[in-house]
Amino acid sequence: MQRDDVLRAIKVTGIVALLGAVGGAAGGSFVGVCLGATALIRGGFPAMSSDFFGGIALVSGVSAVVGAAYGTVLGPVYSWSLLRRVPLWRAVIEPAIVAAITVGVVLVQGVPSESLLFGAPIVTSALAALRLRLATQRALAPRT
Repeated sequence: MQRDDVLRAIKVTGIVALLGAVGGAAGGSFVGVCLGATALIRGGFPAMSSDFFGGIALVSGVSAVVGAAYGTVLGPVYSWSLLRRVPLWRAVIEPAIVAAITVGVVLVQGVPSESLLFGAPIVTSALAALRLRLATQRALAPRT
């Protein structure tokens, strides 16, 4: 490998790590806050302990960890594949918000299966990323 190839690989690795960190932070924050609010509004979830606020903290913490894991993996994937011409804050924040809202809606409606709870946010965040890409393409298209 040439020196330029090594430097390029280091640069790309750094960008992917940054996108993963930002995606993880956004995913963890939004999902944690959304599920904490959902638990507060609903008066808790059946699996929560008798300590109401401790249960909300547990739900928020666990969901933040899961949201961070999803954001760490999906943030770079969406940014590189779908959202190369979209501002970074929109590329990370909008799919994370949609995923968080999806998890909240699934939990409020009652979880029919764990696959829906974990799969629906992936599908809806991918749709949000696709919508963002299409909207950005239209905005950047030359007007005639």
